[in-house]
Amino acid sequence: MDLTCRLVNFIIEIDPYEYRNGLDENETDQDMIDQYRELLKNPLLIRSAIDMLEEMMKNGTLDESNIEERKECKSLIEELSRLYRETVTVQSRKIAERSAR
Repeated sequence: MDLTCRLVNFIIEIDPYEYRNGLDENETDQDMIDQYRELLKNPLLIRSAIDMLEEMMKNGTLDESNIEERKECKSLIEELSRLYRETVTVQSRKIAERSAR
């Protein structure tokens, strides 16, 4: 399962009611996955997702008894952090290339 699917599934598992409330009337889980896939192309939004997951680990949303959820959350943070670094590197290269022209 790709990162985007895992992230959406994690959000559904942690807070299904809030997730469902955030969907438009005819919006499906696949629509949400597609939206997240686009959002995860933007380093600022990737950073926001990392911050949100880190906050869940700190503020008690995922307490010590949620072992599997905490493990998945840490894994998502690690993958999003790698994606963030890669995205920033690519964007920096593009900016440098444009400046060199």
